[in-house]
Amino acid sequence: MKTQWALWFADKETAKKFVLKNNWNNEDWFKTRIGKTIWRNKTSCTCGVCEAVYRKGLYVQDDFHASYLSDVVAEETQNGWPMMYFDTKAERDFYEQSIQQQPPHRA
Repeated sequence: MKTQWALWFADKETAKKFVLKNNWNNEDWFKTRIGKTIWRNKTSCTCGVCEAVYRKGLYVQDDFHASYLSDVVAEETQNGWPMMYFDTKAERDFYEQSIQQQPPHRA
């Protein structure tokens, strides 16, 4: 099952460029998901909140929350680790399986 979000990235830098170029997970993206649960990729953070969001998804509450999420994604992407959200858990899982199956990137 391929979706618009389930893309193959060779490495973190390629993913970062895609996110920045396409405004993926920008404020409008989050605002159209108010009242819905979205799913985040696995990050290196192992705190309880990040682990719970990964397992259970994240409910987008309102405009303020959507704006906040957009700011967090932009900041994390600029710091070199794209934090990506997906509409479904299946899309997120497909994306994560895809990047794990990638052969090593060669310069």
